[in-house]
Amino acid sequence: MGSQYLQVDLLTIHNVSGVISQGGVTENSWIKSYLVEYSVNGSDWIFFSDRDGRVQVCSSTLHILQKLQ
Repeated sequence: MGSQYLQVDLLTIHNVSGVISQGGVTENSWIKSYLVEYSVNGSDWIFFSDRDGRVQVCSSTLHILQKLQ
């Protein structure tokens, strides 16, 4: 994976139930996979993981909405 990232400050604590991404005009500009991390304080980050603690790699913008559990 590349080193680009998007950080969003929601200002207060929220339950985020989904992530939606959109690709560009050409096939080469679509997001193929990404990781989701979250933080309460902006300093300590936790990877989105499944119930067994495995970090989840979210794949493809073909999924219009990938629910975070």
